[in-house]
Amino acid sequence: TSTERGLVAFVDQEHLLFNQLLPHGGHCSGWLLSAIETGFKELGIQASHLKRIAVGTGPGLFTGIRVGVAVAKGLAYA
Repeated sequence: TSTERGLVAFVDQEHLLFNQLLPHGGHCSGWLLSAIETGFKELGIQASHLKRIAVGTGPGLFTGIRVGVAVAKGLAYA
């Protein structure tokens, strides 16, 4: 969410299991949670199954970074 085009990905230790590019532009963060939900549904998992959560922290806009970190913290709490 900190760059012009965000990405949601689910990986295990060796394989990319799911990835979805977010739309171009400054409002890609509006698509973030639906992309994560799609990943959960396609993989048949829940937030409690996650072992690690990573967020790219730049370069990019401060608000986009805040959105990414806030969503990651919310998922970690779940």
